Amino acid sequence: MYTAYSKLTGNIPESIGDLVNLKEINLGDNRLTGNIPKSIGNLSNLWLLSLLDNDLTGNIPESIGDLVNLTFLGLYQNGLTGNIPESIGNLVNLTILGLSYNNLTGNIPESIGNLVNRVNIYLSYNNLTGSIPESFENLNIDWMRLENNPNLNGTVPEKLCVNNTASLFRRIVTDDTGIICPEKCIVTKTCDNSD
Repeated sequence: MYTAYSKLTGNIPESIGDLVNLKEINLGDNRLTGNIPKSIGNLSNLWLLSLLDNDLTGNIPESIGDLVNLTFLGLYQNGLTGNIPESIGNLVNLTILGLSYNNLTGNIPESIGNLVNRVNIYLSYNNLTGSIPESFENLNIDWMRLENNPNLNGTVPEKLCVNNTASLFRRIVTDDTGIICPEKCIVTKTCDNSD
């Protein structure tokens, strides 16, 4: 289902969960409002879910974790609130997790450390708190953007800087947070506080 850039308005209907054979949903760059329906979790064949750049509000439903074949989750540039659900860690095949430019709060879930592929994690421009979970040291990241979450703190796990040798372009961006880049990360130019 590709209807990006179509100037669609209104809510995403709960009945979208009946379209169980869908493999892609791209409703990005529209004017959709309301919540992400819980029934979205019924679409277990999805590999791409893009709802970016709309006016969606409310929480990310826990049922999002039922989309176990998902490789791309793009929810950035909306008005989503609440915590990032722990069930995100069930999406072990993700290569893109895009949640930037929302109003998400709470801690980054430990379960994100379950992701097994090379992954890009975009959590910047939210109101997240706490520190980077220890489970992140096992991730194979290309990019991790955390900037403009002023209540994030702690230290980047050193293993993120030294274990991930597959990517020449790895970058951890921590501007406008309380996160500290350890010396090993600065030396390898993996992490610093300027983009």
